[in-house]
Amino acid sequence: MDPRIRSIGKVVIKLSLSASALYIVFQNIDSQQLVDLATSANAWLLFASLMAYNGSKVVSSVRLAFYFRANSIHITEADNLRLYYLGMFYNLFLPGGIGGDAYKIWILHSARGVPVKSSFQSLFIDRVSGMMMLSGLAFLFAWLAFPDAPWRNVLLIGLVSVIPAIYAVHHFLAKHFLPIIRSTSVLSLGVQGLQTISAWLLLMSLGVDEHIATYITVFLISSMVSVLPISIGGIGIRELVFISAASFSPISKDVSVAFSLMFFVVTALSSLPGGFLKGRF
Repeated sequence: MDPRIRSIGKVVIKLSLSASALYIVFQNIDSQQLVDLATSANAWLLFASLMAYNGSKVVSSVRLAFYFRANSIHITEADNLRLYYLGMFYNLFLPGGIGGDAYKIWILHSARGVPVKSSFQSLFIDRVSGMMMLSGLAFLFAWLAFPDAPWRNVLLIGLVSVIPAIYAVHHFLAKHFLPIIRSTSVLSLGVQGLQTISAWLLLMSLGVDEHIATYITVFLISSMVSVLPISIGGIGIRELVFISAASFSPISKDVSVAFSLMFFVVTALSSLPGGFLKGRF
């Protein structure tokens, strides 16, 4: 099949899934209340949320630089950050063509002669360790959100297993990254911590002051689900997770969807500058 046709097909499928998910979501909420919530949000807290989110991306680029250097990939911190934002732009705005990580691999190979295997390995381990730390925070906030749940011990086991699991991934897939595992794990915690703060600030901007741990738990779970390459930037899928969670938890459907859509706006605004950062590497 022609690659262009396959690429267009992927976009159509992702758009269809996002549109279908959003249709289901809007059938289950009060659209006017959603508009009222979004338009009455505190602008200063929204700006603070945007800054915290971008702070997480800067820390994430620093973490990736550790993996690059450990694989003998040497680029300046400025170029690494620029490449990171370019990847964000490609991930969100050009989902049917070359993805963000694939773009990084391609440009490092074409402009710097970096072996594809080296950059792929760095990016893969970087992603996996970040996702595992994200799951750890999800375990923690779920443990806090549901104090009476009979399965709290399972959450605690999951939480304490995160660091050994990260070590196991490094040990079995890329032992030469083990010397930097402490630094990258701390940076991963910083990345996810800043994104959690960004989410908390968004909730504050909407006037939410109850069930914060539950909202954050669902947000972290939806973040993991939205990484799946089945939608446009996770739009629709993230909201569907919130709607589903609201059916068995005390969070509000309307607030959840407003929060989720606003987080997408934060993500989009943060990714947009990547489209203006093209240049020589």
